[in-house]
Parts: sequence; C-alpha cells; structure tokens
Amino acid sequence: MFISLLASVALFAAGEPIAQAAPQSTPAAAPAAAKPQKEKMVCKEEPVTGSRFGKRVCHTESEWRQLRQDAQNDTSRMQVQRDIR
Repeated sequence: MFISLLASVALFAAGEPIAQAAPQSTPAAAPAAAKPQKEKMVCKEEPVTGSRFGKRVCHTESEWRQLRQDAQNDTSRMQVQRDIR
C-alpha cells in the first residue's frame, strides 16, 4: 500500500494523470438480489495455558455451530472407542 501511494505521488509530481477505477454501473435491483445476507461475526476470549491473557477468536455464527458439533462428534467417537476396548 505504501509503495502504491509513493508511485501515485511520483506520477502526480511528474504531471501524468493517475488512473482511477471507473464506477461499475449495475441495475438497481441486482445488488439486492445478488448480495446474500452477511453472517454476524461473534468473537470470544479463549484462555491460553500459561498466560493471564486470553486469545480473541472470531468466527461466524454458523462456524461456531459447526465447531461445537465437531467437538461433540469427536467426544462421542472417543467414548465409543473406549467402550469397545
């Protein structure tokens, strides 16, 4: 980013026009139909062993749900394997 800023300043000082991105024209109804709802990010503080400070972890609500489900599946699988032996 800093390099692109320097390049822009150098071009401006040299008297050359700076290329700008042309605005894209889209129909008014298209953005509402094309943009799905963004999921809300949820951040939690997780403890770190050997530290007084926690670690901030952020995921979407569906990712937290999937992580919880994966942990439950892993626990169930370990309990079943323990009972088989």
